[in-house]
Amino acid sequence: MGDLLLAELCREAGLPDGVFNVVPGGSDPGTALSAHDDVDALTFTGSVATGQAVMESAAQTITPVTLELGGKNPAIVMPDADLDEAAFWIGTGIFTNAGQICSATDRALVHESVYDEVVDRLVDRAEATDLGLGVDDPDMGPLNHEAHYESVLEYIDVGRESEATLATGGEPLEGDGYFVEPTIFTDVDPQSRLAQEEIFGPVLTVIPFADREEAIEIANDVDFGLTGGVFSSDVKQALSMARRIEAGNVYVNEWFGGSVETPFGGMKASGIGREKGLEALDSYLQTKTITVNLDERK
Repeated sequence: MGDLLLAELCREAGLPDGVFNVVPGGSDPGTALSAHDDVDALTFTGSVATGQAVMESAAQTITPVTLELGGKNPAIVMPDADLDEAAFWIGTGIFTNAGQICSATDRALVHESVYDEVVDRLVDRAEATDLGLGVDDPDMGPLNHEAHYESVLEYIDVGRESEATLATGGEPLEGDGYFVEPTIFTDVDPQSRLAQEEIFGPVLTVIPFADREEAIEIANDVDFGLTGGVFSSDVKQALSMARRIEAGNVYVNEWFGGSVETPFGGMKASGIGREKGLEALDSYLQTKTITVNLDERK
């Protein structure tokens, strides 16, 4: 319904017919577009499985694709970080839009020397989060639909059955809308499903590490590579670590940084190409070379 409303607003604003189109339906419209000979470029944002299907279909017509396919994004908290700021930004990154953002802070990797302090701050942040409908301007709203709601609850059950500790949340809320409490699991195994798979909900996994090398290893040891972050008062150290994180966007002492001018996109299973910035235009352009011989043959 949101897309249809946007189309209606575009029409009311005077946008010419055909510039912005919404085609309702399940997978059929997308399949028809991705396989059509007259489509010169495709851009898709969504799941890895659907992105793979789009890419396979586009291969039949040699159509270039831009894919933005989600992430399992690490926020590394070094022992010299401002812990209040780190907890604020991590909480913002995972609970904004109920975690239904591909660049959310899915994983907090916290140095063991400040682990308990950071967990306490994150739990306080989660428990202070006000839930409600969007018209009430709450801190966090509901999940998008029932099937996704059930999926998030299944992941929470997976966490309960693992050796991880449920620090707060984990319960559905009654009432209108698919609400799930802001949820934090601590002492999570980096190889567990909680730490490896994209949940796309308000579920944060907190993982301890001993030193910088271990933090980088854990950060990169997933299939995704969309965003990441480093929290440290030593900017030189933070930038050095940021360069080693396998992600298209890395934030230092913040989350959701950048603007429409800064390219956005992922590495590995997080996608191909970039959105925003001048680099985004590359997806819609092809270089053409014309040479002319101006010399007459003798």
